[in-house]
Amino acid sequence: MTESDQKKIHTLLRELQSLIKNAQEQWGISLTGQGTVNDKLKTVAPVANAVHPLGPVNIVGLSTEFSQKIALIRSTISNFRNTTVQDISLNLSTGTDSLLKRYQLALQEESVRLNTVSEVRENIRICKELALDTCQNSQDTFKFVIQQTSDFGKQLGLKVWEAEKSHGSTLTLSISGSISVVDIEFDETAHKIVQVTITYTYTPKDDDRIDNLLTLQLSSALGGDIQKILTNGHGIPLFHVERVGPSIAYWAPKSRICETDWNNVKDIVAKGDNCESLSSFYQLWIMMEESRSRNTFLPIERNHYLIEESDNVFELLESYDFMPQEFTFPLLPTPLKFLQQPKDGSHTSANIQFVLRLCPPVYITDTVAKEIEDLICIFMPGFFGSRITTDDPNSLSLEELLKFEDSPYSHIYVLDTKKTNAKKIERIPFIYPFQIYSFTEILRQQLVYNALFQSCFNSSTDYSQKQSSTTIFEVDPNLTKVQIKVQATNPPHSLSVSFQLPNVMTDVLLQITIIRGDSEPIVISPNPLWEDKGNTNDTTSVLTRILQLCHDIPELVKWILKSSVDNFKSVKEEELIIKEEELMEL
Repeated sequence: MTESDQKKIHTLLRELQSLIKNAQEQWGISLTGQGTVNDKLKTVAPVANAVHPLGPVNIVGLSTEFSQKIALIRSTISNFRNTTVQDISLNLSTGTDSLLKRYQLALQEESVRLNTVSEVRENIRICKELALDTCQNSQDTFKFVIQQTSDFGKQLGLKVWEAEKSHGSTLTLSISGSISVVDIEFDETAHKIVQVTITYTYTPKDDDRIDNLLTLQLSSALGGDIQKILTNGHGIPLFHVERVGPSIAYWAPKSRICETDWNNVKDIVAKGDNCESLSSFYQLWIMMEESRSRNTFLPIERNHYLIEESDNVFELLESYDFMPQEFTFPLLPTPLKFLQQPKDGSHTSANIQFVLRLCPPVYITDTVAKEIEDLICIFMPGFFGSRITTDDPNSLSLEELLKFEDSPYSHIYVLDTKKTNAKKIERIPFIYPFQIYSFTEILRQQLVYNALFQSCFNSSTDYSQKQSSTTIFEVDPNLTKVQIKVQATNPPHSLSVSFQLPNVMTDVLLQITIIRGDSEPIVISPNPLWEDKGNTNDTTSVLTRILQLCHDIPELVKWILKSSVDNFKSVKEEELIIKEEELMEL
């Protein structure tokens, strides 16, 4: 084996180790049996919640790359056995077997030295990072960041060069690939990044496929309620916001929606500009990745799946298969028709698939994960090598995975035999753009449920030893303690809230339902207190509107308690504006 062969086998083994390590880091699972260097990787996420087809790692791509590296390692070892070792054995004279043994020992020692050098390099890198964290000199820290950025670009095989402006305080680091050029402008005096500019190395020839897919829906959005488009429609398209490429803002917490100037957003979208204020909203990043099977895409002469009114349907039928059903979307007056694939897809197929990257990730119940899996498999039956498992006893529950903020309410956590298993999803593979809306409907329902559920818990509540979907907490309006019980009856479709009005000692039951497609909670209160006055529907409407304003169960209960019983029974829909102002003050 030559020196280059030694380096090759050593490099392959290190790359294989790095491949596994990177996957474990993304999954957030512990790396048992390894040194203290990796102690920081030992997290609480069990395998059942982390390793699944909708997780952060493309398992198909990982499996393929792993198999390729194993095959290269086997090939290199076999080549060494069949050539180098055999040649040495043939050339050795009788009684000189010890030469072969010495040669093998030398190779083993060299391998140990290479491993030692690699470990030393890794430890030096970690030491540099630790030193950087504690470094008080911002200038040194900033120089290190610039150097690391440059080195990383070179490691990726990109062209990197630096250019200083005449006054000498600004440095521009340019990183160039075959598609785009990234210019990062650093202010070396203020020690900050001034601007990042992305330009393309070529200009596409009128490639309007994304625009054509969204033009019709955007037209209706600009003529109506753009906030409704975000929370109930197709979402708001974004380009090169936070990352290069297209993305869709599809949901936001109520507090964030209240802070947004929607008239300004509407003007920006109408001009075709990027709306930076939506960058903190929940987004779907549209990307591509390797797939298990070959998928067929449209040819270059047809850049969109949507069948428009100007299309000649009979001509399209000669070359394309149509989707067998029409698709309806909210806020659009008529159903839409889509192409499926060209009849002859031999020149437009590849082991590639679209994928939605969820930013941030979303925690969903196991039943919802199975629904998403079923939707994927309708058009990609070969996507899953193994199906998503549910009811795993080692899986964390939804309340254990969700993050809770501090709240002023005291909690009494009640044990229950029922447990809502959940998963953290970060990727959703798909083939056709019209599938995206089905996924957003599912995600929105879960996010609304999560927001309601999170409003009932404290960050200090310990869930590590508990399996429950019920919580009891107290609110204290006007110094009157009221104990409220919240039970997850059917996540993410419904939950129930019950408490007792302190003055009249009447039990109140609120049944909350989140309807998919509408993605807003509906409150039903079948209580004799309301029915006696004959205004149950009005009461339900008012309670629903209040909860839709805040997505906060304690605030809803406080609003009910703050309103006197008689006044509450007589609340009219037109008086709700005043009540909304009161709610905002709570």
